[in-house]
Amino acid sequence: MTDIMQDWKDRRFVVADRALGFEDTVVVLTDYRYWANHVDELIEWCRATPGITNEGMTVVCQTEQSLTLFLLRWS
Repeated sequence: MTDIMQDWKDRRFVVADRALGFEDTVVVLTDYRYWANHVDELIEWCRATPGITNEGMTVVCQTEQSLTLFLLRWS
């Protein structure tokens, strides 16, 4: 049997499309093990980076530039 969600499960995070109604770009961390191993570092990085906030296993990027910073740092 093929798991149609396998590609999504293999990713560290997914970027939610603004078409879903979010005002800002929302990044959802899907690899909970990676998140658990880096949560303190991620929270500190989000606090120190303008335009980015952390809300649990999501990161909110207020601009395209802040999304790019996130992608460069956490990919």
